[in-house]
Amino acid sequence: MARLAVLALAGLLCVQCAAAPRPAESPSKSQPAPVWAPLSHDSFVPSYDVQVRRGNTKGLDEAKVPFARYLVRMHNRIHPIFADTFLASLDGLPPQDPRNKRSLVVRLEIVLSREGNVTRVGIVRSSGNRDFDMGALDSVLRAAPFGVAPDIILSYDGRVYLHWEFHRDDYACITINARPFLLVAAPAP
Repeated sequence: MARLAVLALAGLLCVQCAAAPRPAESPSKSQPAPVWAPLSHDSFVPSYDVQVRRGNTKGLDEAKVPFARYLVRMHNRIHPIFADTFLASLDGLPPQDPRNKRSLVVRLEIVLSREGNVTRVGIVRSSGNRDFDMGALDSVLRAAPFGVAPDIILSYDGRVYLHWEFHRDDYACITINARPFLLVAAPAP
C-alpha cells in the first residue's frame, strides 16, 4: 500500500498494464501477431544468487520519488516488449497451453549499473513455467539500457537493485509489482 501511495503521490502511477487488457482471441488478419523469438539461454544459471537479503537493505526515505520515476521509465521500455509482444504472442496459443495459465507470476531480481545497463538478472521466484520465466528475463534484457540512474537511488556499490514480478494476467509488468531496494552492504554468504 505504501508503494502505491508513493507512486500516486508522485503522479507516476502507471496503470497501462491493468487498464488495457489484451483480447483473448487470436489477432485479426489485418493485424499480424507479434513475433517473439527468445534470446539464447546458454548462459542461464538455474540457481541464481539473490543479492537483496534481509539485513543488507535500508529504507528508501528521500529516494522514494526518484525511484518511482525511474521505475516508470523502465516500465515504458519493458511494457512494449513483455506485454505487447511476448504476452501477445502467447495469446495465439491454444487456451490449454501451460503458458496461458493466467496465474503465472515470476519474480526477477534486476541489478543495473549507474548507466542503466543490466549487470545481473535472475529468477527469485519461478512461475513454474520455464518458457514464461525466460520470456520475462528476455524482455528485461531487450528493454535495456534504461538510462542513467539518479545518484539517490544507487546502493553502496553504485548499482540499482529491484525485484519485479511479471504476470500472465492483465497486470503484466505494472510498476506496482516492482520493489526497489537500497543495499547498504554486500549480501552475507
